[in-house]
Amino acid sequence: MDNQEGVLPISLLDLLNNTLVLNYTSPHVGVQGLLSLAATSTAFRDLIFTRSHVFSHLDLTTVKSCQKLLPEIDERDAPEFSNLSTDDYYARPLRNVFSSLKARNVLQDVRTLVLDGLAVPFGLVREILCVESYNIRILSLRGVKELGDEKLIGILRYLIRPSRQEPPKLKGLYYFTPTRGDTDYSAANLRLYQRQQQGVTNSLGAQLGASASSSGALHRELVQSSWHQNNPWYGTTREVFRMEPEIAVQWASLIAVCEGLIAFDAVLCRQHNNVLAHPEVGHVSTRSAETIYDARPALATISLSGCQKCGSSPEGPACAGKSPEFQLPLLAPPPMHSSLVKAAQRLGTNGLPHPQFIARCRQCLKDRWCERCNAWWCESCYTVPKRRVLSTSTPTATDKETLQESIKVHNTLCIKKCLVEQLLNEGGEGGMWG
Repeated sequence: MDNQEGVLPISLLDLLNNTLVLNYTSPHVGVQGLLSLAATSTAFRDLIFTRSHVFSHLDLTTVKSCQKLLPEIDERDAPEFSNLSTDDYYARPLRNVFSSLKARNVLQDVRTLVLDGLAVPFGLVREILCVESYNIRILSLRGVKELGDEKLIGILRYLIRPSRQEPPKLKGLYYFTPTRGDTDYSAANLRLYQRQQQGVTNSLGAQLGASASSSGALHRELVQSSWHQNNPWYGTTREVFRMEPEIAVQWASLIAVCEGLIAFDAVLCRQHNNVLAHPEVGHVSTRSAETIYDARPALATISLSGCQKCGSSPEGPACAGKSPEFQLPLLAPPPMHSSLVKAAQRLGTNGLPHPQFIARCRQCLKDRWCERCNAWWCESCYTVPKRRVLSTSTPTATDKETLQESIKVHNTLCIKKCLVEQLLNEGGEGGMWG
């Protein structure tokens, strides 16, 4: 004990000199914290700016100067901006950050760049993806402003052009999933745990009689609850995002040709070729007088928890580590300690097996998915009747019962549960039998 009394505790500099500690903590500190730390002394400055992985994950959504939205250009109030293009004007906050990092010779070390919700004009995105001084592998542009879909699609098509000399540096792009999926739900999971601990099972006798399996079941439920809350692609059936049909067609075509080159936080619907197409979305081919099919790729916008009857789907669910990468979406937020697509596609499971992934487009779920309770039936378990209305003006009770049993979903509501509840709430027997 006497020999240890004069020993000073380990310093922060010595602790961060450990490469493992530095690489793990730097994404959590953020760019502003790292620059402030580097300004404290020469030793910290050398440490921060000479390690290549310190700035590998750059999240600018927390930088106040980047969060501030610039007003529209007014030559009377700001004549110094009159010679700037609109792109250059709105890109100034981000360019200032990039210039500062470039001056410190660390801009080329950035591999994951998060710009969610910021003003990111077309010219800046083109610079990030096409200029040699950037080495971005994963880029997050969810909810960005001043950037149009068609312009972004044009840049990505340029990156994967057949005449390119080498594969694009960009390996993953976040653009489709909503930013609200990034909310920290740990408090909600704690409340769920506390609710389940209350009641009769919280008594001493119940605890003494409980088996280890009940604890495992509770653990699984809590983890699955976090899947449901933290990422919209897993946990339950829901519509993840919506997009105008014309733009969705362009994105689907792009994602199809990007297979093996660039991954996205959205995937293509794998059941699309077998389903009825909407006439307004473009070119279609008629296979019969009554059925129209669209053979072009379509975006999967709805995550599914499995068919109501068989629990799966005809095309089969995708699973991380087993299925091709293009069948799995990037999961938000981007990983902090890796810039690999596989890491961005893998869900944190807390030791449980990785869940299966099923996603479809709204088009192939027509008359199969209840938008209220989210139940759905696959093509193997349910064939949508071609005749969904009664041919006679005065149907019998038997006709009504037969038609009701053959139809699972009507007007986006399941027949047995949600449609009945709606009719009861409305106080009538309207709908297709009224």
